[in-house]
Amino acid sequence: AGTRELGTSQDRAAVLDWRLGQASAGPLPWLDAVPERLAEHPTWGPYLQRRSERITPLAEDMRTEAGTWTAETSPPWATGLARLEHSRLRADLAVWRAAFAVPDDDRRPTGPPQRGASTTPHQRRLDRRAKTVLGIQSASDELVEPLPVEVRSDRNFGRLSERLGNLQAAQIDVASLITRALAVDHPLPDELPADALWWRIARHLDPAGLRRSADHSHNLRPEWTAHLCERLGQPIGERVLADEMWPALVAAVRARPPGWTAKQLLDAAVAGREPDLQAEVLCAALVWRIATMTDASFDEPIPFEPEEGPADHLDRERIDQVTEPGTAAERILALNRWALDHYSALYPKSWGPNYLRHRLGHDLSDDDPFTLGYAPPGPTNLIQHLTERGATVEELVDAGLARTTDRGRLIDSFRDRIVFPIHNGIDVVGFTGRRNPTKDDHQFAGPKYLNTRATAAFTKGEHLFGLSEGAAELASGATPVLVEGPLDAIAVTAGSSGAYIGVAPLGTAFTEAQAEKMRPYVRLDADQLIIATDPDQAGWQSAQRVFWRLAALRATPRHLALPDGIDPAELLRTRGSDELVHRFADACDLAERLLEQTISDGVELNADPLLLIDVCRRAARLVGALPPDRWSECADIVALRLDLPHADVYQEIIEAGTLWSDSPAACVARELAVTKINPSTVARGLLAPLPSVSRGVDSISATTGVDRSVGR
Repeated sequence: AGTRELGTSQDRAAVLDWRLGQASAGPLPWLDAVPERLAEHPTWGPYLQRRSERITPLAEDMRTEAGTWTAETSPPWATGLARLEHSRLRADLAVWRAAFAVPDDDRRPTGPPQRGASTTPHQRRLDRRAKTVLGIQSASDELVEPLPVEVRSDRNFGRLSERLGNLQAAQIDVASLITRALAVDHPLPDELPADALWWRIARHLDPAGLRRSADHSHNLRPEWTAHLCERLGQPIGERVLADEMWPALVAAVRARPPGWTAKQLLDAAVAGREPDLQAEVLCAALVWRIATMTDASFDEPIPFEPEEGPADHLDRERIDQVTEPGTAAERILALNRWALDHYSALYPKSWGPNYLRHRLGHDLSDDDPFTLGYAPPGPTNLIQHLTERGATVEELVDAGLARTTDRGRLIDSFRDRIVFPIHNGIDVVGFTGRRNPTKDDHQFAGPKYLNTRATAAFTKGEHLFGLSEGAAELASGATPVLVEGPLDAIAVTAGSSGAYIGVAPLGTAFTEAQAEKMRPYVRLDADQLIIATDPDQAGWQSAQRVFWRLAALRATPRHLALPDGIDPAELLRTRGSDELVHRFADACDLAERLLEQTISDGVELNADPLLLIDVCRRAARLVGALPPDRWSECADIVALRLDLPHADVYQEIIEAGTLWSDSPAACVARELAVTKINPSTVARGLLAPLPSVSRGVDSISATTGVDRSVGR
């Protein structure tokens, strides 16, 4: 098994496991017995023997506990296995899930895929048995392949695939739903993207009319019940009437559009079902089909707007003619320029200058590159101004400068806000507006920062505020500083007189497209960029996400550690420009800080060699993202701090670095998908390590082999 090379494999232990093939049976169906040479090892022999002896009674305890579960007490993944005839399958799955620490909220019967010569076949057998009982559907390959890589690599992707498969079985046009869900102007978050995508789709399948009734007695019997049972057949019809989704189906039919009768709607929904669709999911499928036939557009919800007085000067017919966006990008850019002219003329007499003076500690000078504006509180101030210049209502809606309320009235999108234009070169592609600071979330003033919605000229995740304003300085060698908001960006640029240029994402997590915009400024100097996110947990997580995005460009950004509770704007106001510039000059290497955090977490685990190897691999993935000339130095640090052989640590780094070179996008997606947890909490379930075991590790390779043979 060791005669062929292993260096190019992503998981050397798994490859060895496959080459070694089947061995004698161990304490669980997918576990091999302890190899003879390891059993004779003075350190690992007794350790592995105690673990082997410990597993059998723990597995039996797990089986006994699973045997007591009922439909009411079962964990979410086992609710469909509560019958007595499913007790053996339920117990087998419970042992498997406990052994691999699969959380109860992961509804996949066996959780995430496991690799190994014995493990993979056993997991497949369990999945087949569960699918036979539960009727689990999975999305087709044609549907899954176009999904973003961060969705497909999410740990909850299996649950999403099952849900999409159920929709496909109901003959819902799932591809269209996914396309529309991904087309909204809010990018999927870095954390739990699969759940976020399902949330968007489910909202479309669950309009107001489909919210479940509080009546769960299943005694709802509208006049069309007999017709439905006749179409489905009496036995299946009775199953549907007893389903927990029956109240939702009643509500869906009641909320039908005026042009449909109940029987017409049901006939259309029933006609679309597949013949082999199981009765257990038929009621939900009918709800989904009715939702997709009668639902409104997929747009993101807009906060409630109070009515703000009459607008008799507007032509009601022109408002009613608003249609889908069709205005060309060039026309939208011209309208945005008109809007900025109007906003900037109103700014000097607004509350904006005093607010900025309070936040930054000084006024912006005439030669500052930022043009600020003010959107007045009147509901149609901008609409009146631009329509008088020749703009149409349709164009203003398409440009995101106007919108309709839930009651159908046309109003300005920005009202009583400081307005910051978003530039792409010399073009104004959109705006971000800061709410009046005297108002809060309960005064119908909308979010603190509001961006232009997606238009033909603007997509929020593709632009960075302040980048175009500082383009000339950046070309001359100024340092880019990534911050969280537009005021911080202004503070950095204005406070340093252009030596540092503040840039900010627009209310989203830092995206791949935004990282690409920074490529010209890190190509020649990998550590040129500074990250200056807020000094709180959310800011630290944001800094890590930015690091991984930029790692795909082989950038090594620095990090500005700010005092607690102080953002760059507050630092400028309270301590002045000199202090701001001084702190930027002393910004530390973010990779070094992340490496120190990873190693420090691992040092706490020095009693457990198995978990220590995992810490080493996480450190190697971090170091592998750095330029190769830093690998040897970092390997020295990791090997010394974790007390591991330098050669093996360096080999792990080489393999990780190769992956970063070959598949940077996949590496970024993997790191963004990993939920940060304390390594001391990793070892849970049946295979938790025994206490007081000596850490006599000869090499990483040997230790890795032990880990795979025990865990699988």
